[in-house]
Amino acid sequence: EQAVPSPAAETPPSPETPPATEKQLDPEAQPSQATQPSPEAQPSPEAQPSPATPAAEETPAAPVPDENKQASL
Repeated sequence: EQAVPSPAAETPPSPETPPATEKQLDPEAQPSQATQPSPEAQPSPEAQPSPATPAAEETPAAPVPDENKQASL
């Protein structure tokens, strides 16, 4: 039965929770999203094509490097 009154004690702290939301709204939290621009680092996948170069070595087809030059263009 004592557990019943405990919920009442939880209700007052609830007001503290709204401030927590303010923290999320705080611009400081937004900067964290600015760090997400890391997706720009994802372009690194373009570096993955480098693994394709070994495949080019396996394939004597010189045209493959030519395609790479066209891609550079």
